[in-house]
Amino acid sequence: DKGCLFEANFLINKVPGNFHVSTHSAQSQPEEIDFAHIIHELRFGAKIDNPKVPGTFNPLYDRKKLDGNSLESYDYVMKIVPTIYEDSAGTQVTAYQYTYAFR
Repeated sequence: DKGCLFEANFLINKVPGNFHVSTHSAQSQPEEIDFAHIIHELRFGAKIDNPKVPGTFNPLYDRKKLDGNSLESYDYVMKIVPTIYEDSAGTQVTAYQYTYAFR
């Protein structure tokens, strides 16, 4: 009844097509499946916390899908583009901006 927190870090060199996150390899599965979720953060590359940087680096922030049934699948189709940010000291950081469509 309280839910769970799923946190993962992936180091991916290149994604030629798609990838998915699932619970298939979990040691135990619940009796009743509920994939209701709230996405707190989804990020590709370095985290940039500078509010002066234009663009949205976390567009899925606070995305909620709390209704539905256990037979549904949730797909987020994303377009990802690299962004090179240089701070005032000249240090470059590579992050990735993305847009998404939900289906």
